[in-house]
Amino acid sequence: MGSKPHILIVDDEADIREPVGTYLGMNGFDITLAASAKEALSAIQQQTPDLALLDIMLGADDGMDLCKKLQNTSDIAVIFLSGKSEETERIIGLELGADDYIVKPFNPRELLARIKAVLRRKGTTSQASPSAMQRVAFGPWIFDPAQHEIVNNTGDVTALSSGETILLQTFLAQPQKIF
Repeated sequence: MGSKPHILIVDDEADIREPVGTYLGMNGFDITLAASAKEALSAIQQQTPDLALLDIMLGADDGMDLCKKLQNTSDIAVIFLSGKSEETERIIGLELGADDYIVKPFNPRELLARIKAVLRRKGTTSQASPSAMQRVAFGPWIFDPAQHEIVNNTGDVTALSSGETILLQTFLAQPQKIF
């Protein structure tokens, strides 16, 4: 595992799971992706994560059932990611033992801050800090993910939204791949 905190992302939607994984990976975390509760349990047997991001609705599976299993068998921190924003759902998730509950769609920077807060409370040493976000040069540009901006070779700065930052991080992390 190394010195980086390890995060398991369990979401049946690849268009959420993969960009979040890329974003967190570029912010200093070791990442494991799972599309179902079965995949998640198998991944945990291979390497126990420090924290699991669980989607509540996992297709045929239920993220709440998976959370119960994790709480009964391990000390893995859990943050629910859900499209359900009702107060009752959030309360149930937290009562099941989740450390936090984030409603989709969410701001990736807020997710990162919440992950760091949960890991701090759990006592996991986090190597994921703004300094872990390194600048990347490509063509005439320098991409600074910490500042959410790109700078061209003449010094002109272009601000990026969180979504644009995640997309650019994804593209730069996997060059030559078609999305």
